[in-house]
Amino acid sequence: MTDTDLVVVAALAPAAGWMTVDPLTGRVARDDRGAEPSAADAAALEVALRLGEHWAAPVVAVSAGRAGARSVLRRALTVGVDRAIHVDTDAGAPPVVVAEALASAVGSSEKVFAVAGTHGSDVASAAVPACLAHHFGAEQALGLVRVDVAEPGRCEVVRRLDRGERERLVVTAPAVISVEGSVASLRRAGLRALLTDSAAPIENVVVSVGHPGPADIGVPRPWRPRARVVDAPSDATALARIRDLAGVSETTKSARTVEADPGEAAEMILEALGAWGHGPRATGV
Repeated sequence: MTDTDLVVVAALAPAAGWMTVDPLTGRVARDDRGAEPSAADAAALEVALRLGEHWAAPVVAVSAGRAGARSVLRRALTVGVDRAIHVDTDAGAPPVVVAEALASAVGSSEKVFAVAGTHGSDVASAAVPACLAHHFGAEQALGLVRVDVAEPGRCEVVRRLDRGERERLVVTAPAVISVEGSVASLRRAGLRALLTDSAAPIENVVVSVGHPGPADIGVPRPWRPRARVVDAPSDATALARIRDLAGVSETTKSARTVEADPGEAAEMILEALGAWGHGPRATGV
């Protein structure tokens, strides 16, 4: 089965490398050389390769970031992708900007089928597949635990739901799916591939995307509880109105210590609660 217009895209998150701490200054640094993709991204890459083999379609690996992005693309070349595209973006770019950059690098296609991991080295990357589907104008199925290949451009998938439930879906290109790390294990690269693809070129693409402003992504602010309706105080004096609003009565509920049998103590507690307006013996105050 072939479809000349169909393109399988492996959208990979940058890999996180080693963290080092300077023993003298305490400065933390990260070395992304030789970084490995996350389990979810490795599964996404393997699923993309299987789809490309079954559909006889080209497989394109794309990643946005710095050195960590080039590491995962180099790994993708060694296991058999046809092209590797690196989009240079800021390390802390929000998901909407990353997704727009990836979509611009891949280009518009009515037959694109993109596969991504549920999340990469950071949890924020979990939002990238959904944003990518928006830019492609494609179907989306996220958080998949199983992917079954069908005819070109079509897959039958199983999605994880809450309370242990599952949902079976049919996804047709153009589409974007994200898979969990348990879906597939990434194949091992052969020695010949390691030797030849280690020097294979990675396409560098520069795209111009607009960074979202505060109106687009929202401005972080402290949490505040929802307002509730409170009856207006009806007392004559200002002090009484303040006490009414604060829920403080004029009578002081002083504490006292008593010694009594369990049954008698329980009766005393119920009487005290009732006098304060609580429990089955509440008299109201």
